[in-house]
Amino acid sequence: MGVDKLFEISLFDSYREDNRREVKKASGGVPELFSVWKDQGWVEPIIKEEFDPDRTILIMKFLKRNIKEKVHKKRVRKNTLDQYEMILSFMEEDVWYQAIDFINLLKLKKRRIQVLMKDLLNEGKIIDNGYTKGKKYKKI
Repeated sequence: MGVDKLFEISLFDSYREDNRREVKKASGGVPELFSVWKDQGWVEPIIKEEFDPDRTILIMKFLKRNIKEKVHKKRVRKNTLDQYEMILSFMEEDVWYQAIDFINLLKLKKRRIQVLMKDLLNEGKIIDNGYTKGKKYKKI
């Protein structure tokens, strides 16, 4: 096989054009990744370019964004603030709690307590163990 058959510029151009068409047809891509990361509240992916050799590296971390980055804060009623305070005053440091541990204390349903715990988690007052079922919380 000669060099002529290995590399024909006309074939290269048609291949490049086919790739352009495929990219236009594809939905998602990098913008979709950034959108999903933002929706999940994760740290924004980092695009890093290196030269020699040329490469592009996409670093995607499954870490929650800092609370400071959130733009809006919802209004909280006094009753809810009292509930937050009761939860935090009941919790001891270095002890893990589940939402059901607060049912008798607050006289609320489990789902409402889970919502309160999620709010406290987002505010950075408590941490969780990262599990979905059997989620536990600890005071910071």
